[in-house]
Amino acid sequence: MQRSRRLAHLFGTGAALLFIMFPGCSGQISRREAPPATASAPAPLPSHSWWEVSPLSAVELTRPLLHPSAAFALGQVAWGARRYEQAAAWFERAVQLDATNAEYHLWLGRAYGRQARLAGASEQFFLARKVRRHLEKAVELNPNHIAARLDLMEYYLQAPSLLGGGVGKAHLQAAAIADRDARQGDLAWQRCRQAETRPRLLEMAARDPSPRVRRALAETLRRLSPPERFPIAERLAARAEDAEDPHLPLLLWYALEPAAAADPARAAELLSRTRLPLVRRFLARRLASY
Repeated sequence: MQRSRRLAHLFGTGAALLFIMFPGCSGQISRREAPPATASAPAPLPSHSWWEVSPLSAVELTRPLLHPSAAFALGQVAWGARRYEQAAAWFERAVQLDATNAEYHLWLGRAYGRQARLAGASEQFFLARKVRRHLEKAVELNPNHIAARLDLMEYYLQAPSLLGGGVGKAHLQAAAIADRDARQGDLAWQRCRQAETRPRLLEMAARDPSPRVRRALAETLRRLSPPERFPIAERLAARAEDAEDPHLPLLLWYALEPAAAADPARAAELLSRTRLPLVRRFLARRLASY
């Protein structure tokens, strides 16, 4: 009798997991096998994508998701679908179940970072602190984790001192990366040098009177990573005097196209502010296609 109860419990648990991951399979029971409907039968659970199930409700439905690797895998799927809030919830669950895994902390910090990009100013402050805490924890748990050190270095370069940022801290991470991987170390130092010249580039994009300088800046944008292009591009796109320039709007669009694919929300914000008709037209067309 006790063995029969255990088998029934395992079967129920497996069925619940299949329902979460493949909601459409609930209708595959034949008519002869399906139990008759009664007035007291419980209402069916709502159908939805399985990565959107909250960690709490998933744990209530099925015990196998208590394993941290399962929660982490669901977070990865939500990340791939750009569901960053759900991804953060699953990564949080993975960290709760195994706080000693550097990879879980790294991806939780990344998910908070993506949330911060879309959040308001007040919420960004608290999310940024979470990003820093989990990236630093990932490096503490695994000092040889190059990806975690690179992300932490980037945080130090971009965050203000109030949120724990600083060029000196970024240099320490670049040096640690170079000690472990010469190629990645060269890239890290190159990124630090770019960040140090960034304020000057922003000033030139906003105020330099020379069209040649502004064209050179627009062309240089393509050498930066897509997320790094927006601050300079926003200032160039706000220069109404370049609306009739035969080259600059196109150069700016060539730089913005991959950046818009990487961050449509930031691209939509630039669209609302640009004073260059060509950039506005092309960017609106591209955003409408997503």
